Amino acid sequence: MSRERTVKRSDIIGTWTSRLANSIKKNKDLYGCADFVKSLNEMPGEARLFSLSFKNQRKIGTFWFTVETEKPVGFVVVEKDGQT
Repeated sequence: MSRERTVKRSDIIGTWTSRLANSIKKNKDLYGCADFVKSLNEMPGEARLFSLSFKNQRKIGTFWFTVETEKPVGFVVVEKDGQT
């Protein structure tokens, strides 16, 4: 599995926390986001992650893993036409 594009947990936690807050405020489902943000909060700040995304006609699903262990961290599924 390619890990050419990795990110530090500390670089994405703020973005995903904001997306979760916005989805709650707008009463829109951002499937998996709450658990993903919870997992990010429990990880060390310098942990590195990589993602794998799947798309179909209506949805995009992104799954996140740790670089070091390749264990899953979480996932987020969104509707293509909806922005949160």
